[in-house]
Amino acid sequence: MGRQGRLIIIGLLGGGVIFLFGWLYFRSNRMLQTERDRLDAEIRELHSQIGQWKSKELQSRKTRDSLSAVLQPYLGYEALLRANMKRDEAYAALPFKYGDKVLLLPDSARGMISEVIMGGNPWNYYIRYKVMLKGGKESEVYPSQLIAAP
Repeated sequence: MGRQGRLIIIGLLGGGVIFLFGWLYFRSNRMLQTERDRLDAEIRELHSQIGQWKSKELQSRKTRDSLSAVLQPYLGYEALLRANMKRDEAYAALPFKYGDKVLLLPDSARGMISEVIMGGNPWNYYIRYKVMLKGGKESEVYPSQLIAAP
């Protein structure tokens, strides 16, 4: 094998290496293009999801604003509503309820509870019962002045 044979082998090897680099380059470009296409499709899908979320947000904002407009006149009664809830909780814990038959201390007069009176301020509160006695007379007493009638 002479010099000419070596040049042919070197030429073939060089051509093969150049072909291999070119093939790898185009293959990587094709892979990058498919990855780019996949990412573009994913971005389009994300954009459509963003559009859907924006429309849902707009719809919920309209709903919230319409509910706010309906509830606006009643917002001033929030404190009253809370006070009524506290009153009902306190009433549930009381030993005597409306219509219960009781005995008044110290004279053991029989009566029936006609009203529960609750009141107070941030520093003080009170609970009293209005008891209907025989003859239509009413008496306002503290819970400690009552016992259950037999």
